[in-house]
Amino acid sequence: MVSRTAWRSTSYVRPSPASARCTVRGAQPSSRAASCKGLPGSPYSSASNPAGTPPPCASCQACAMSPRSALAGGRYGISTIHLAAAVRRRGEGRVISTELVARKAARARCHLADAQLADLVDVRVGDALATLAADPPRRMGMVLLDGAKRQYLPLLRQLEPDLLPGALIVADNTAMAGAADFVEYLQGSANGYATSTLYIRALDDYHPLLLATLLR
Repeated sequence: MVSRTAWRSTSYVRPSPASARCTVRGAQPSSRAASCKGLPGSPYSSASNPAGTPPPCASCQACAMSPRSALAGGRYGISTIHLAAAVRRRGEGRVISTELVARKAARARCHLADAQLADLVDVRVGDALATLAADPPRRMGMVLLDGAKRQYLPLLRQLEPDLLPGALIVADNTAMAGAADFVEYLQGSANGYATSTLYIRALDDYHPLLLATLLR
């Protein structure tokens, strides 16, 4: 059954120069990639969280219960920060984040350091299939896919042997070209997943976020 729940995404704003602490050569801050402490909605943003306690995000509840999470398509580290904050609340675990572009990975590391979460994250640079195969993650409770859509299914199949029963798979923009075989696989009754779709409002449109739970 498909859930058509809508969730309005956080609007990120560019921080002032005084608040932009992160400086990486060749990686300029953008409206969605600047100092972590200046981003509304980030775990340590005073605007969204005056008490300083990392708030929950739309997909990190399962991460707070899982020993390890993998994120393919880490980019500038926004999702990684939320996942790592959930791990911090749990008291144990680790996040593995992969990013193809070294400049973006460097920016993500800087943001994680600003958020005081760098010790919980293994940022890997390169093709996700290769970096995850070189040192396979074990006992994963959550996988977040937000990169090349054509890699969604190969990545899932590669990681499946190490998924815990009840593991959560979160995949962004599954209506885009290249994700059809991934969606078909997850929704196939013989493959052991229960799925639903969360529609996220961003850029004046709704985008599907596919959620799947491993039943076996």
